[in-house]
Amino acid sequence: MPCLLYHSELDLLEKIPQKSAWPHGLSLDGTGSGFSPDGRWLLLGNPLELGGNQGGRVYWLRSVDPPGSEAIKIAQGVDFGGLSIESKKMAFFNHNKLQSISFPDGSVQSSWDFQDYQINLISWAPNGESLVAMGLPPPTKPEAFFLIKP
Repeated sequence: MPCLLYHSELDLLEKIPQKSAWPHGLSLDGTGSGFSPDGRWLLLGNPLELGGNQGGRVYWLRSVDPPGSEAIKIAQGVDFGGLSIESKKMAFFNHNKLQSISFPDGSVQSSWDFQDYQINLISWAPNGESLVAMGLPPPTKPEAFFLIKP
C-alpha cells in the first residue's frame, strides 16, 4: 500500500510510491515524522516496486510540492542520525562509519571511519556545527565519545 499525501491547497490526494516514511527527528509525543521541520521535504523508504523497505534501510528524499515530485536516493544500509538544527546537513552511520550529507541535495560532504569502534548513537550539537558520536569499543579499549566538525 503506498503512502498518501494530501495537498490541501489543491484538494488533491497524491499516492506516493513508497510504503513508509522515516522520521527526520522526534516530535513532542515521542514519535517521528517523515516531514522535515519546515514541512517542505519527505524522508521516505524504498518505492514499492523495489520491495518497500525489505532488505535493509533505504532512504529517499523528495520535495512535498509540487505533487509528483521525484524522490532521490540518498543512503542505503545505514541508520539515520538526524537532521542538523539549521536543516543543512544529515548524518548517517553504520558500524564504524559516519557520513555527513548535504540537505536537501543528498551529496556526501564528509565521512569518517572509526576503525575499532562501533558507532551506535549520534546527535547534532545545538549549534548545528558539530556531531557527537558514541563509540562502543573492542574489549581492550575504553568507551569513546567523538566530537566531529563536518
